[in-house]
Amino acid sequence: MKNKLLFLYLLASAFVVNAQNVGINNPNPQFPLSFNGSLGDKISLWTDGTPTHYGFGIQSSLLQVFSKTDLDNIGFGYGSSSSFTQRMLIKNSGEFGMELNGRILLRNGTTPLNLNYGAGIWLAKPDNSNTMGFVGVQDAQNMGFYGGPSGWGLTYNTGNSYVGIGNNTPNAPLSFAASFGKKITFFQGPTGDIGIGVQPGLMQIYSDNPNTDIALGYDQAGTFTERFRVKANGALVVNGNAGAPGQVLQSNGAGGAPVWVTPIKIFTPSSSVFSPMTNNGDESALSQVTVTVTQPSYIEITGTIGLYSGGCFGCGDATVYLLLHDPSQTNDMLVAANSHVISVTTMGFVYRTLFTFSPGTYTFSLKAKKISGPTVESPFIYLSGYNAPDEFIRAKVIPD
Repeated sequence: MKNKLLFLYLLASAFVVNAQNVGINNPNPQFPLSFNGSLGDKISLWTDGTPTHYGFGIQSSLLQVFSKTDLDNIGFGYGSSSSFTQRMLIKNSGEFGMELNGRILLRNGTTPLNLNYGAGIWLAKPDNSNTMGFVGVQDAQNMGFYGGPSGWGLTYNTGNSYVGIGNNTPNAPLSFAASFGKKITFFQGPTGDIGIGVQPGLMQIYSDNPNTDIALGYDQAGTFTERFRVKANGALVVNGNAGAPGQVLQSNGAGGAPVWVTPIKIFTPSSSVFSPMTNNGDESALSQVTVTVTQPSYIEITGTIGLYSGGCFGCGDATVYLLLHDPSQTNDMLVAANSHVISVTTMGFVYRTLFTFSPGTYTFSLKAKKISGPTVESPFIYLSGYNAPDEFIRAKVIPD
C-alpha cells in the first residue's frame, strides 16, 4: 500500500495539469506540454537502455535533435514512419554532412535588413581553422565569389549577364580589371606561359619559350587551318610559306591571300667598251649586264647611248642600229635605229622581254652596227662643257 502511495506522489509531483497545459517537472506550464528550465535531454523517442538514444535535448542557447550514434542519420520529409518521403538528410559521418532533394532558396536574414549581408555561403579552410571565401550576393546587381586580396574576384552581373574578373562593373561578356600584366594563361610551361597580357599602350600575345610560334587561322569541324604564323625568331609565314631571303610580302587585295615576291631589282654593268665603226656592217660592243632571277620574272633593259660621227662632205649622215642580245631569243633584237647620226647624237631604248625567265642567271649585251654613212668614231662622254649620256645599259627584274 505504501509503494502505491509513493508512486502516486511521485507522479503528481512530476506532472502538473494547469488549465489543460501539462508540465513535466514544471509546476507552472504555459504551453500544452512544458518542461522545466534545466539543461539536458528532454525527450527520448527510442532507446535500447544505454545513455545514448534518439531524441531532443537542450543546451545553452541550443536546441538539439540527435540520433543514437554517428552511424545514424536524421531525415526530414513527409508521410509516416513506414511510408516516408525524404527531402533532407543530416548525415552524422563521412564527407557529406547533408543531402537535399530540391533547390535551396537563401535570403538576407538580417533584422533590421542590412544590404551589406546578402544571401550566400561561407566556406571554411580544409582544416576548419578559418573561413576561406564567400559565395553569394554582392549587391542588388552582382553575385559571385569573395575572398583573397582582390575581394570580389569573380562576379556575375545579373543585369547584363556579363562576367567580371577583378571587375565589378563588367561591360562585355568577359571583362578584366583595369590593371597591367597577364590576363589569360592558356598553358603554364616550365619556363613561361602561353597567353594574353596587357602593358601600357600594348596588347601582348605570347608563347612560353623562344622556340614556340604563334599561328592565326580558322577552325572547321575541329581541324585548324593555319593562315598566318609569327615564328619565335620573328619570321613571318603566310599560308605555310616563309618566302625567300630578300622577298617582300605583296597584297593581292581583299579577294586573294598575300604572296611573297621578289622586289624589282636594278642591275648595272661595271664598264663599257667601244670600237670605231668605219665600214658598213661594222659592229661594236657597247655594254652588257648580268641579271639574277629568283622567281619567274620579266626583264626590262633600258639605255641611252651617246655616239659621235664627224661625217664628210657629200657622204651624208651615218645610219646606226642598236642590237640587244636576249638569251631567250635566237637572233639579236633591234631595239633602236637612227639614220641621222652626225656629230653629237643620242639613241635611247626600252626593251621588255616577251616571256618570263625562270630562276637563274642571264647576260644581256648591247652592240651598235653601222649600216651606212661615214665613220662612227666614238661614244661621247663630255662635249663643250656638257655631260652626255653614258653607254651603260641597265636591267630591271619585274616579278611575274
